[in-house]
Amino acid sequence: MLAREVETLFRKFPIIMEHAEQLPELASYFTNGELGVPILITRNNDGVVKAFMNVCCHRGARLTSGECGKAKTFACPYHKWTYDLNGNLRGLPHASGFGDIDKKALGLVELPAFERFGLIWARPSAGEGELDPDAWIAPMAEQLASRGLENHVVFRAWSLDRKMNWHLALEGFQESYHFCGAHEHTACAAYLGNQSSWIDKCPHVRHSVPLPSIVDLKDTPQEEWQHRQHFMTPKYIFPLNYVRVMTDYVYIYPIKPRDQTPASRSEKACRLNDDQISRCVDCTGPSYASTEKM
Repeated sequence: MLAREVETLFRKFPIIMEHAEQLPELASYFTNGELGVPILITRNNDGVVKAFMNVCCHRGARLTSGECGKAKTFACPYHKWTYDLNGNLRGLPHASGFGDIDKKALGLVELPAFERFGLIWARPSAGEGELDPDAWIAPMAEQLASRGLENHVVFRAWSLDRKMNWHLALEGFQESYHFCGAHEHTACAAYLGNQSSWIDKCPHVRHSVPLPSIVDLKDTPQEEWQHRQHFMTPKYIFPLNYVRVMTDYVYIYPIKPRDQTPASRSEKACRLNDDQISRCVDCTGPSYASTEKM
């Protein structure tokens, strides 16, 4: 069952890979293997985000083991076949020994990728037909655009691995019924438990959990209401992406199985603060973080 879920949910739909801050310049890149597919994501010389299988098409060696950095080309460590930022095969040693080959047919396997709302997305499969990113994200576009995530920079990030069914983690962020049971001394007091509201953005969902301060609005004219300071608002983008808007920062995290056992789950969170500037991006570590530009 898990294998079928992975093949359907985690291969056929766009996944948030990183905040755009992870590709700050032309020729910058990062890699991702958390979905069981080795992915190389670059920003080419035109500023366009590109994604490829991080695999040399000659003998299947991993093209680059670096987690992130800058590179104008990528050379396979096995036979030194070299590719550019668009995945084109640029050169190979002793090319004459291969006869009359078509380099255009020997480029990297490209994956659908796009940059929207300050986030970098990719679909970890090349064989699922064309992807229209704007149509896919359209039901949630207004919600995501309203936060101006492209004006944020990485502040802090981390990964969590838990031995649990990944469905529990995914569903737990879509309800507050559990707050006063599982979070008796934290979220139970911080929010009005089991008082959530939802807006159907099929296949996505906007979920809002009120803070106790919401009751202060009853004597305030409706035109003066400010939503954000009184709610935690997780925005769920099918199948496993979350953009959770807090009162003064934003979490970004996908929830996914780490391996092929049903009791494994990995969460990677990106914290984006609205009220301070900080930059502590460490591309050699397992996680990242961000804050709003000013």
